[in-house]
Amino acid sequence: MLLMCREPRIPLDLVMPSADTAVESEPGQYAANLHAKMAEVWDATRKAIGYSKVLQKKYYDKKTNPSDIKVGDAVLMYDHRGYRGLTSKLVKRWKGLYIVKHVDETNAIIQLFDNPDSEAFKVHLNNLKLYIGPLVRGSSSHELSLDLDSPGDDNLSLSSGSE
Repeated sequence: MLLMCREPRIPLDLVMPSADTAVESEPGQYAANLHAKMAEVWDATRKAIGYSKVLQKKYYDKKTNPSDIKVGDAVLMYDHRGYRGLTSKLVKRWKGLYIVKHVDETNAIIQLFDNPDSEAFKVHLNNLKLYIGPLVRGSSSHELSLDLDSPGDDNLSLSSGSE
């Protein structure tokens, strides 16, 4: 009904016509009936999508991993985007440096570390991980990388994307 604005006709309809195949005599009446049917179908579809959205959120939230992220922690956010022309294994997935403003059982509200005036936004806890390293202003535009050439325990460094 949504695709063709009418019920699809199948070969069985030729052998056994249905009772509602009456043709309206006036185009205005047909248009009004069609508009009413489409409004009814759209409402039913909207309700079904809303119900499905609620179920999907419920199932996704059930799989939330326990997190020890607290308000005020520095975190990195997982970036799900794919970049055209780049191999996914070469893309750095953990972006930014964010400060946690609020935490509930499944979500956290985070804000850029460098810009306290930036807009805070909500992220699922599965997409965050604690940042362990020095907090340096101006570091959120950089990405976390491993410096394996330097000896010692502290081999995490911040490197800019232009290197």
